[in-house]
Amino acid sequence: MDDKILAYMNLRKAYQPKVRPKKGTFTFLSNQSGLPQVWTLDEEQNPVQYADFNDTVIGVYHSPNGDMTVIGKDNNGNEKQQFYLLLEDGQKTEVLVESPEHFHQFGGWSPDGQFIAYSSNRRQPGFFDIYVQSVV
Repeated sequence: MDDKILAYMNLRKAYQPKVRPKKGTFTFLSNQSGLPQVWTLDEEQNPVQYADFNDTVIGVYHSPNGDMTVIGKDNNGNEKQQFYLLLEDGQKTEVLVESPEHFHQFGGWSPDGQFIAYSSNRRQPGFFDIYVQSVV
């Protein structure tokens, strides 16, 4: 394979920077590990992986006070986002919304950080309904 094409295909990128409120840090998505994952910077400003999943991370959504993070990831590249709650700076993961045959779109956090809103096509494939779910 042509070296120029190979170099282009192996291009690393960083995108979707998100500030962690009240924490003085931020996260971003990067394909540095070969699969889009959540990263942050350490004290020396070097990239370090914030959480490690075996599937593509689609989105990162920090709570209003920065102590919790919802990760949206797919399953084997199907692009059907599922939601997982990260606690303890990415060291602990809990399932929030997992229905692999359905699509989910993150809506937002409640101001007090107790609830998330999202849409899903669970009721009928062609229609998206709004859901509110407790995270505490």
